Amino acid sequence: MTRLDYAMTEPITMDFTTYFRFLRKYLSPNCGKLVLLGFLVLASIGLQLWAPAILRGFIDSSIAGKPSPVLFHAAWIFLVVSILSQAVTISETYYAEELGWMTTNRIREDLIAHCLSLDMSFHKQHRPGEMIERIDGDVSELANFFSRFVVRMLGSGLLMLGLLALLARIYLGIALGLIIFVIIGAVVLRAVQARLTGKWKEVREVTADTYGFIEERLNGIEDIRSNGGVKYALRRLHPYLIKLLFKGRDAYIMGGVTWGSMIVVFTLSQAYSLTFAVCLYVHHLITVGTVYQISSYTTMLLGPIYQVAGHVQDLQQATASLIRIQNLANTESVLPNGSDLLSIQSSHSLAFDDVSFGYNGDQTVIKNLSFSLQGGHTLGLVGRTGSGKTTVTRLLFRLYDVSTGSIRVSGVDIRTIDLRDLRRHIGIVTQEVQLFDATVRDNLTFFDPSISDDQVVGVIERIGLGAWYSTLKLGLDTRLGPEGNLSAGQSQLLAIGRVLLKDPPIVILDEASSRLDIATEKLLSTAIEDLVKNRTVIIIAHRLATIQSVDDILILDSGRTAEYGRRVELMKDASSLYCKMLRSGLEEVLQ
Repeated sequence: MTRLDYAMTEPITMDFTTYFRFLRKYLSPNCGKLVLLGFLVLASIGLQLWAPAILRGFIDSSIAGKPSPVLFHAAWIFLVVSILSQAVTISETYYAEELGWMTTNRIREDLIAHCLSLDMSFHKQHRPGEMIERIDGDVSELANFFSRFVVRMLGSGLLMLGLLALLARIYLGIALGLIIFVIIGAVVLRAVQARLTGKWKEVREVTADTYGFIEERLNGIEDIRSNGGVKYALRRLHPYLIKLLFKGRDAYIMGGVTWGSMIVVFTLSQAYSLTFAVCLYVHHLITVGTVYQISSYTTMLLGPIYQVAGHVQDLQQATASLIRIQNLANTESVLPNGSDLLSIQSSHSLAFDDVSFGYNGDQTVIKNLSFSLQGGHTLGLVGRTGSGKTTVTRLLFRLYDVSTGSIRVSGVDIRTIDLRDLRRHIGIVTQEVQLFDATVRDNLTFFDPSISDDQVVGVIERIGLGAWYSTLKLGLDTRLGPEGNLSAGQSQLLAIGRVLLKDPPIVILDEASSRLDIATEKLLSTAIEDLVKNRTVIIIAHRLATIQSVDDILILDSGRTAEYGRRVELMKDASSLYCKMLRSGLEEVLQ
């Protein structure tokens, strides 16, 4: 698989084995609830079959002139059975919904964990809105599949068999005729199933594309408004909505064929059974109560038939979603995980050996880059926008793999290192800080419960936010919204606090102070000095003032090494690029 091979081509159908494996994986942890749900379904079937028999006895006893106590006895039994039936139905619905949500939430967790493990080339090709729809929308379509399909499909089948068995006991000819109608209905359902599955798959795909488009426009709402692009954005949305309308209409029309077919089958079967029952009554072969029982059982067949039709439609929608879910779950990262573990030490050496890389095949961003950094030393990475500075850090994090060459940490090729272990040894502070809709504690610890409150408060004091923290009435339990409720400087300081709590031997500062005022930058500089002590550090800078104390300087120009060496030596060399930058400014020299 190449870096761009994420087209997600999907089959239209799935076999029984795939369904079974999927159900077993996610239902097996809830076997107890599944057994209880099955028991409730069987109890519901038994009560439903019993009720018409009670009424038959009541009707026949009434016509025969039986005494009132007999009639009252039958009426009370019917009332108790009806109440029990409703109680069982409520319990069944409750446990079915609980089972559905528990299983689908587990699927969501697995999909999110899997997506977070995929490399960045996958996420570049699939917009966040699309992924939200695939993880949440597609999985939501499986709720009925898990909560009702297996148990209720089986229950509907058993109820149908029970009704046909009781009708056969009354008169075999009625049951045989209704069996023919059931077979006809099954054939019709089978005929429309394959086509409807494809229709629902198309609906899910269009829905994901629509959500992806909306997410992008909402993220850029400030730019869209400020540049007068609202009407243009709405016009671009219109084709998505039209496509969603037509695809949804086609799917629902095809689904209507399923329901219409079942209604026709039911109407014909009811006409047949009533005609047969009336003929038997006219010839004094059955009683009025038995006629009622036949009519009730035939009418009750509507329930299983409707449920089967509904479950088949649920299955068709679930199949379309399940295909997409399985395809996403089977998508593999192009970054094979290593098995080596880095040794625990205060700092690590870094080395780029003839590294080249491009985000796609026809454009190279980093070209034959080589440099080495001793453990505990600091590298200043300089270059104009687009020179490849941030790409270097992404390669070190192994968000992407190099095209050629190698990157080594303490002499070990990072492709052989376990990804989680590699990233645990690297911390980064960027100019764009992501804050979560969570507490101060969770924003600093990244939801790691092993970090104590004393450690968090101690880091807050170290980064110079003690005065700010003292104003928080709820302390560490104060919630920070996605917008942060903080200034840019405070957000940067929190980012430094995160790295301090992580305590990695390698630190990357990606233009962390490029947009701050002088006063805030001084406060940030103090925190950075604390952060970089005894660590291996790469500082990406637009301003030379931020790299005045680094050990080495690397100047990039269009992904290539324009200059590399010891900072002190480059300062003394009047012909060096770095010396010229100090005299005339970064942009003037590089341009």
